[in-house]
Amino acid sequence: MGIKKDQIKIVLLNRNYPPQNGVTGQSANELFKFLNSSELDLNVVHINGNNSGISDLEDEVFGKTHIINTFYNGKFKLLRLLSSLYEGYMLSRKATSIKPDLIISMTDPPLLNFWVSIFSKKIPWAYWSMDLYPEAFASAGLINKNGFLFKIIKKVLKRNPPKFIISLGQFQFEYIRDEYNYKVPAVIFPCGISQIEKCENQNIKKIIGNKISICYAGNLGEAHNPKFIKNIVDCINPDKHILFLSLYGSKYDEVFEYSKNKNGIYFLDNIDRKNMHMIDIHLVTLLKKWDHVCVPSKAISAVSQGSAILFECTEQNDNWQLLQNAGWRINFNDFEAVSKFMSSISKDSIAIKRKYAIELSDKLKKIKENSFNKILNNIINV
Repeated sequence: MGIKKDQIKIVLLNRNYPPQNGVTGQSANELFKFLNSSELDLNVVHINGNNSGISDLEDEVFGKTHIINTFYNGKFKLLRLLSSLYEGYMLSRKATSIKPDLIISMTDPPLLNFWVSIFSKKIPWAYWSMDLYPEAFASAGLINKNGFLFKIIKKVLKRNPPKFIISLGQFQFEYIRDEYNYKVPAVIFPCGISQIEKCENQNIKKIIGNKISICYAGNLGEAHNPKFIKNIVDCINPDKHILFLSLYGSKYDEVFEYSKNKNGIYFLDNIDRKNMHMIDIHLVTLLKKWDHVCVPSKAISAVSQGSAILFECTEQNDNWQLLQNAGWRINFNDFEAVSKFMSSISKDSIAIKRKYAIELSDKLKKIKENSFNKILNNIINV
């Protein structure tokens, strides 16, 4: 039957939350903005610090925030891993001390869902599957899927299933359901849906002129293929194309060193979402072994703002299935296909894709509204 809305105390867990940077924290705040009118007691537990990513927050911050300090926020991998495990432990412990009726666990820091599963044996929890752990560790080659550690983590997660799942796509949900034998409802809510007021950046506009503008903005990490970006770089015709690179992540240096002295390529510190529509084609890449483990939000963000995408991915990628009318798909490491695309692409063909992107943007807005209502319904009926 569930409990009355005004009795429900929610605690959401994530590494970052506004005014900190990060698309996951932004998504959480947008959900809480919607839930704020539903007489729920909204709480967020997050880590003190900052994160690379979105920094153009326009909404106020919703929910009572509880901040946990961490002992390391640098880039040394071993210390970063240890601090992430510590953060997940502390976030989960703090969540249970608040005595909520429901914990919503996102997936940053890594294995946050594992700690929540351990600590919330008497508290219902929901799984917001931004990235999948421990699967991401296996995709990155840090652990073996057939190894003892992976199996132990999986066993713990199977023992205390969530009450419902907020998944980034249908394929991702089916992957989680089949891997863990979860028999729970799902809300399909793609990450990155954003319809904010558009604004022209005069510096970017001046650089573009009448050329075709292409951009890779965001994380270039373990799940992404730097070779795809380098293939684009090699096919840039400075008389026809402009390529903007606004990068961070573990593979940044590789692409920066390769591209820094090439004509037609501009490095930017950040591309605000309100300027994303100025770009004709946004580049997206996800390696095959990361399918369903990650679902890139940049594809959704780009189409939400009316831009086209060029996506190096598999056919089964959730975002490609949703957005394919607004873009083109490239096979992995296919330089010939990239070269052919770059030489043949025209303003007219881009205009067709951008028209579909605008139509999809309206569809995404409705998906977001429906998802929020379904999440509220699941909360009420926990």
